[in-house]
Amino acid sequence: MNGKLALVGSESRCHQTRSIVVRSRGNGFVTQNCEACGTPRTLGQRDLPGLVCGACGRQLAQFINANKNYAYSCPACRVEFELAALVPHWDEFFACCGYALDTDEPRARAMHPLTSDQLAGLREALQRLAEKAGS
Repeated sequence: MNGKLALVGSESRCHQTRSIVVRSRGNGFVTQNCEACGTPRTLGQRDLPGLVCGACGRQLAQFINANKNYAYSCPACRVEFELAALVPHWDEFFACCGYALDTDEPRARAMHPLTSDQLAGLREALQRLAEKAGS
């Protein structure tokens, strides 16, 4: 997981199990995904995991920063960071994510490349469609 934390959001609605907080899109967007099936859903501010400062042990304050992302700060240490910097990308846990777009991150597009057989089948299907349209 590249040193990222597996933080837990609220209980999933679909399987009544824990939800893992993950980066779902660029620019700090995070969701919580059902650990059992990977179904994503929004992460509300009330569902943010409580964290403590690694330096002083105090409870971190939660807030929405100027980028409109969830963030944490330690008033004593004057440290501030976005939640997205702590959590793994969704594809480190799950096969798909309903919130991510192919244009968000290049690795999302290349995650499941087509095999040569699949590509050949797709080309044949497209050719048949083109022939039908031309008839």
